[in-house]
Amino acid sequence: MAQAALVQKTRVHDWANLMLGLGLFASPWVYGYSATTSAAVTAWANGAVIMIVAALALWRFAEWEEWVEMALGAWTMAAPFALGFKAGDLALQAFEIVGVLLIASSIWKLWALHHPDDDMLEQIRR
Repeated sequence: MAQAALVQKTRVHDWANLMLGLGLFASPWVYGYSATTSAAVTAWANGAVIMIVAALALWRFAEWEEWVEMALGAWTMAAPFALGFKAGDLALQAFEIVGVLLIASSIWKLWALHHPDDDMLEQIRR
């Protein structure tokens, strides 16, 4: 499969990552933890960076963006523990969900880039 066609096929991942960033950015207001300064500021900063990287990927694809998004996903998952969010807190849940989905999306797109003739869903079904 040609690189341009592959990038077009996997564009949904970039849109999904943009929405994940938006969701994380909005989560302090949606889940009511905007008064928790460290959690809210971290959500706004992480969400903004995720949206910027996703927008760059939509504008012009580069493989490094997927690696950056994977690292952002790992940091998003680690941030609540590094910054001391309370267990069971909605902020913790929002960060963990967004982090897992970012990592999964990045792995999926990197797989598609390096195995253009393989269909990951087909591999999973086997």
